Amino acid sequence: MIMEKGVLKKAGEHDLDWLLEVENDASHWAVGGRTHSYTRHELADFLSRNQSFLPGGNLRWIICCEEEEEPVGVLDIFAYHREKKMASVGILIIESMHRRKGYGLQALGELEKLAFFEWDLLVLQAIVQPENSASQGLFAKAGYAFKRKQDQGLLLFEKHRP
Repeated sequence: MIMEKGVLKKAGEHDLDWLLEVENDASHWAVGGRTHSYTRHELADFLSRNQSFLPGGNLRWIICCEEEEEPVGVLDIFAYHREKKMASVGILIIESMHRRKGYGLQALGELEKLAFFEWDLLVLQAIVQPENSASQGLFAKAGYAFKRKQDQGLLLFEKHRP
């Protein structure tokens, strides 16, 4: 998908080396709550199944700079609940030089079009670390409302289909 400030493409096996580097960088783990690295086999297996959101309930995109198609981040939709018509989203802009430039906001907007109007979801959720003010600001700017504090102080934001 072409965005005003970049490109959003579905992650594929050709992204394996870059994703291994990103996923296994321990400095990113706190954002997603992970505590271990992925093996090449685990990530390759995930990418081989990264074809459609339904019915699996997990899908990953790569956010790229339009000029060079340089990867700048990842966008995930996961934790799909069929009965509630709800899923969770996560986003990571890798380098600080690419943050606060609109990539995340535009990528969320494209994901919301798919989620609400193609997949008929009613609610998207985001769980954010309390110290991650940049993500809190991003989700608030995108129209996600703070709902409550969860276990371990994590913050839950939600957006309902317009």
